[in-house]
Amino acid sequence: MKNTRSSTKGRSFWRAHVKAQNASGLNQREYCRQNNISYWSFNSWKRRIENEGTGFHEILPAVVGPIPCGRRQIEISVNESIRITIPDGFSSDTLREILAVLDVQR
Repeated sequence: MKNTRSSTKGRSFWRAHVKAQNASGLNQREYCRQNNISYWSFNSWKRRIENEGTGFHEILPAVVGPIPCGRRQIEISVNESIRITIPDGFSSDTLREILAVLDVQR
């Protein structure tokens, strides 16, 4: 059975490195050498992450407006295709699990 907690940590680790390498302007080999990580592991994870088709999610500042009476909920938009509406009295554990499944970075 797969250890979800470790695979999520591993995915987050490699996702951060893939994002940093893309922003660095360095080729993969040079980035890996400078960061003391395995080129082959990096290359494998980079392909896996890029093939997910979800890309990276940037967390943008929240725009908070007045809440109309009788409509107490929170809406989180991760991108144009993912929108989460959370009603008043939601379970924070459930939200945490949903965000982990979506692999949203903090």
